[in-house]
Amino acid sequence: MEQAPAVDADSRGVLCMPKPKRASLPFPAVLRVLLCLKLGEPLGKARSPAGIREFDITVSEGFDVLRQKVAVYAREIAHEFNNATTLNHKAPYVALATHDVPIFLKPGNNATQTEYVLLTPTNCLVEMKEAWRNAALRSTGQAAFKLELFVYAKKARPEPQPRPERVKTKRRRAHSVDGTPDDGRSASEFKRPPDNSIGGAVSAVTTSMASSSSQQERADEYRVVRVKLNGAVVEMAMNVNDLRAALGLPRSSPS
Repeated sequence: MEQAPAVDADSRGVLCMPKPKRASLPFPAVLRVLLCLKLGEPLGKARSPAGIREFDITVSEGFDVLRQKVAVYAREIAHEFNNATTLNHKAPYVALATHDVPIFLKPGNNATQTEYVLLTPTNCLVEMKEAWRNAALRSTGQAAFKLELFVYAKKARPEPQPRPERVKTKRRRAHSVDGTPDDGRSASEFKRPPDNSIGGAVSAVTTSMASSSSQQERADEYRVVRVKLNGAVVEMAMNVNDLRAALGLPRSSPS
């Protein structure tokens, strides 16, 4: 004897027949991916989407190819989002940590963010098939199935632009270091202190002149005269003052 199907009662106590389960279709070789880049932390409070992309993947290509495609599209989303926020003078900016960002899969239509699954090379195929089977429970079935993947990015604000008063303060500090005035006058209007190299050169010339003068004075104290010594006439350097004294002349005074 054939068993009658079980019946359920709704909230009003009215008996109703259960909905028949849809049969799962064979797992396809190509899947449509819906990638969403969110701002925030994975498995946490990340409610701000930066953008989405749709693309196809061949299941047989494996996890590495999927990861590369996700990285490319995630960078595109981040670039577009950053350009848009720059034009609108808004923040935050999107900063992707690395090219190898973690990829999270939404296993079912009613799954919350805390239930998202981190894809790895070992569980990727298993989790995709599970998401495909869960799609059979949806009202639209598996005909409109899309593999929902999520990538998360940190919020990073751009460096603040310097305000006019900050720029002016920095200029004043720079002028105070190099001696340049900051009151609008040019540096040529101010007398610069003498260069140490020039002062050293002047000092060296003065010292050299004094030394030459001293040597000249010592040379003027003696004159070469011929003297007869032991019957021979020889030339000798004689002190000028001594010669003048021997001749009864007064001493010479320095010029």
